[in-house]
Amino acid sequence: MKRTALIIYEDERDRLASLAGTLQKALTDAGFSARCSEASKTGIPDVLASSVFAFGASTKELASFHELRRLFSGVNLAGRKALLFTDGAASAVGALKAMLEDSEISVHPDAFKQGSDVSAWLDFFSPRPDSPAKRAK
Repeated sequence: MKRTALIIYEDERDRLASLAGTLQKALTDAGFSARCSEASKTGIPDVLASSVFAFGASTKELASFHELRRLFSGVNLAGRKALLFTDGAASAVGALKAMLEDSEISVHPDAFKQGSDVSAWLDFFSPRPDSPAKRAK
């Protein structure tokens, strides 16, 4: 059975949508069932059905994440993993981390940006046998 990946990004942000597409392709190629969704169109069932996540934002206000903020303050996602991505704003990454803090989800320490090597983030979700993360164990 394929693991489910959900890539959620700030509404109406073309550069974020492009980054989300890059992540979706990489996750699909790695054997995940991956889909992208704008934040305001993502519901509780979508979140609960997923085992790995990528969250993208351009601004620290996270206006389109309003409902998801409420969800993440009251749901336990321990054992699940998340990657954060941005099209440049470091403050947006900080806001995403703060939004997820109460959920106990494991968040990759580095944000994904355009031009980043996708394989390091894939190893975080599911280390390959030949990956440095797997060899270190």
